[in-house]
Amino acid sequence: MADATTTISRDFKEPMGTYSFKIKNTEVMVVGGAAAVALTTGLTENADDTAGLIPAGIVVSAEDGGSSLTGTNLATEADKGAVCRGGIIIKDVTVTGVSSYADIGAFVYATDNQTFTLTRPADDALPYGIIVDKSRASTNTTCDVYFFSFVESAMMSAAGGGTKSCISLGYVDAGGLMDDTDNAVILDVQLFGHGKITKIYAVSQGYSTDWATGTTVTDFTIAGGTAINDGAASPTTITLTLLETSIDAAADRGTTIDTSDTIGGDNEFHDGDNLVMAQVNAGTTAFTKTGGTADSGGWNIYAEIEWLPGS
Repeated sequence: MADATTTISRDFKEPMGTYSFKIKNTEVMVVGGAAAVALTTGLTENADDTAGLIPAGIVVSAEDGGSSLTGTNLATEADKGAVCRGGIIIKDVTVTGVSSYADIGAFVYATDNQTFTLTRPADDALPYGIIVDKSRASTNTTCDVYFFSFVESAMMSAAGGGTKSCISLGYVDAGGLMDDTDNAVILDVQLFGHGKITKIYAVSQGYSTDWATGTTVTDFTIAGGTAINDGAASPTTITLTLLETSIDAAADRGTTIDTSDTIGGDNEFHDGDNLVMAQVNAGTTAFTKTGGTADSGGWNIYAEIEWLPGS
């Protein structure tokens, strides 16, 4: 084939965030309901936090101009379709978790075609929209939401979902841990982007049967200042306790050690902040060995991050 040298006749659509999709067989959809497209079939269905779905905006009409939005399986052009539109703002949407004007810019998730929340689902999570306005003085859950189109959602998915990921903070060698200096820094990692730390844990790497003792209690701060806390009435520092018993047998390799607290607050970071892991003198004993093997053992440290708009 060679490049064309004359005008090519094309039929163009002006999408403006509006797309038509065949409806999943027997699925009952409604005008005004949030929609999604299943990647495995290409069919549209009601919004949900289910694997393989791409948010597709809001249903605005039946494709044939009629009133029926119940899917059929005729395998012909007569199959029922829905026109879905994104790139639009819907006013006065009820979103669980909204409480103030400060919620502007928060992602909105859907658990069915009319139920919206700020809480990210545990899995299969993609945002259906983002809050763009709210009554200035109101503390209710009503707000204006910009709903993403099918193409916007597909691009967000291809970029990794844009809402959560796991990063490695580095490796901690047991032989290098100290027991005599409170707040001694173990790891200091610069963070990029804007997000919240939702989980911190260690994974055992290597082993040596010559370990005699060892316990290191650590805490975590953002920007080297505010300690990430457990959200209790009297907040305490998020702690991760590393024990020699987690690296003194071959079977310990790959063992996960979670923090002893549920992360509750002061866990938001901004672009350029640092996440610091430091030793807490209380509860810490020296890591010592009885034998002469060179194997030391240690842990890889990980953080789960929920990404937020902005910097």
